[in-house]
Amino acid sequence: MSGYYEPSLRLYNLQSGDKTQLENRLRSDLKASISPGVSFCADVVFQSFSGLKSLEYNDILPEHLASYGALLPPIVFEDRIFLDNAYVSFTAGGLDLRLGRQPISYGTAYLYNPTDLVNLKQTFDPTYEKPGVDALRIQYFYRGSGNVELVAIPGEELENWDLAVRIRERLFHFDTSALFVIKRDTLTFSAENRRAVGWTFVGSLLGLGVWGEGAYNWMESTRDFSSYVLGLDYTLNSGLYLMCEYYRDELGEMGKEEYDLFDWMRIMQQGGSLGRDRLFIGGNYPFTSLWKGALFSIIN
Repeated sequence: MSGYYEPSLRLYNLQSGDKTQLENRLRSDLKASISPGVSFCADVVFQSFSGLKSLEYNDILPEHLASYGALLPPIVFEDRIFLDNAYVSFTAGGLDLRLGRQPISYGTAYLYNPTDLVNLKQTFDPTYEKPGVDALRIQYFYRGSGNVELVAIPGEELENWDLAVRIRERLFHFDTSALFVIKRDTLTFSAENRRAVGWTFVGSLLGLGVWGEGAYNWMESTRDFSSYVLGLDYTLNSGLYLMCEYYRDELGEMGKEEYDLFDWMRIMQQGGSLGRDRLFIGGNYPFTSLWKGALFSIIN
């Protein structure tokens, strides 16, 4: 068994004034080998909040949209105990089958992942760990570094299942992947089908760490769009780590005066960016083996 405890103190600058919130998060992990080629993993999260317990949309939306906020239910921060992951794995040769609630993550970027249509980013902390996904995942590993992966996420009906196929290979000292996704979007005002193709890469160039990913989305009823991320990082001899990431989202607007209710609902429900261009910069420094200071900024 293993796990962690994490307290988080937050300050919210809202229309009605500044509010504070303390979150306590305790996670317990269990891993067990059932028999040769069969294993079980699970983790449970205990989460509690004090201070700010609910967030009204009136406090988030700009003044010209505040009247719509009264029609929307508040965001509630509830104390809860939940099963974050619980899955069984079957392994034989180069084949790996995993069934249950499991961690699934696509993309190479830190802040936003255009190729990850399986997970939703947390609006208030998009870099935080992603929750488990109820899915069937089949992976086949070949020639050492390459593999083919199929992920199927059940829907109420077979035609509403989400499907993702990914191929990963190492090319020219870069880890690369290509993927195709079929997904049912249900978090906006009206549900629609989405199809997407994407690519990712990560590696090093001239001593710099470099990565990128992008996707093009064909939408059933709303307009098609693309988005991509490019990033680089570097660690100095002193241990100071610096990074920069640029995110381009064609669904975003060019100026804040163009943000409408749909844009705000999209970012609150799915994460992402209000603006078309976003810059993520920052760094960290290890003061001791146990203490590290970090500062990051998001420029929209």
